[in-house]
Amino acid sequence: MELKILRGWIKKGDVNLVHYLHLVEAEYAALQGKSEQAESNYKAVIAVASRNGFVQDRALAHELASAYFESKGDTYWKDHHMERCKEYYLEWGATAKLRQLNR
Repeated sequence: MELKILRGWIKKGDVNLVHYLHLVEAEYAALQGKSEQAESNYKAVIAVASRNGFVQDRALAHELASAYFESKGDTYWKDHHMERCKEYYLEWGATAKLRQLNR
């Protein structure tokens, strides 16, 4: 239901929500065990958020991608996304979030 609403807003022209759609779809695919779809959507949300200057959402996407890869036992990609997430939270000025992640 919520995905349908989000897609409707985007269809009506709210392009600032495209990265959120990819993020929700990535998380939903991950919950369903659809690895290819999840990974594709994590890449998409990171790319769209980057292209449009949503630093905080880029950081969040990397954080969630890191958790996803951790759940799959893939330490290379978990670490890669965690480092990027910290980099973008720092760029955004989210020092409290960085302290939380470093604990």
